[in-house]
Amino acid sequence: MIAPASDELAHITNLQIYVGVVDYDHMDRAGSIIAHTSALQGLDLEFREMGIYEDEEYCDGAVRIMEDMFYARTKPGQAMRLKSLRITSMCLLLVSEVLTTVLELKDLKHLQLVRCKDIDPFLRRLEPFGLNLSSLCIEDLDQEDWTDYAIVDFIRSLGPLKRLTLRFNNMEGFDQDALLSHKSSLESLRIEDDPMEEQPIEHAFRYAPNLEQLALSGFYLEDGWLPDDQDPFCDTPDLLVSVGSSYSN
Repeated sequence: MIAPASDELAHITNLQIYVGVVDYDHMDRAGSIIAHTSALQGLDLEFREMGIYEDEEYCDGAVRIMEDMFYARTKPGQAMRLKSLRITSMCLLLVSEVLTTVLELKDLKHLQLVRCKDIDPFLRRLEPFGLNLSSLCIEDLDQEDWTDYAIVDFIRSLGPLKRLTLRFNNMEGFDQDALLSHKSSLESLRIEDDPMEEQPIEHAFRYAPNLEQLALSGFYLEDGWLPDDQDPFCDTPDLLVSVGSSYSN
């Protein structure tokens, strides 16, 4: 209940803020802490659920929460330069401008979006940066259909990834060729789709020479896809392929 003194926060590099209920005192304390974490490099924003504000739609509520929480950094030149960002249970439809004003993300190395809704505008805003992410994780995405291919275009815009996790339903519109530019750099790849909507695993997933961990779920395998003695996957220490069946043409 007592905010730390400013000198106690000067060397904090990683901070997690959990928002379980919207309370002005809580937002003031969070804002005070954020304002004094001058060395912050990693930020984890976790919402109990998207509909925190009961009196307004949760996409509008996300904007209000961010403005309340980052009130000291909404002016030009006050943005925090982050290396790692994780956001859980937030609607990103309307909050992209605020996030990219209070956060400097051009040097971002790790991005995780978990149980978020309408992430396309945020990814579109990040796309021109050509980020050199080391890891990208998008899990439990609330997206009914692929009306905007922002995820595909965003992955294509990135420098070589080492770790990639994609876990959401309805990946039918996902272009697996978006992974081609990352094959030589990937060390860990996890892709999960709805097992009721099985898709073939394309060649874009194959021949990743540095791959150490592989987890695939909700796909089916065509004959000849599984590794043989000449396939680089034979050297993959951790291999998990969870599929419905093998498939023959």
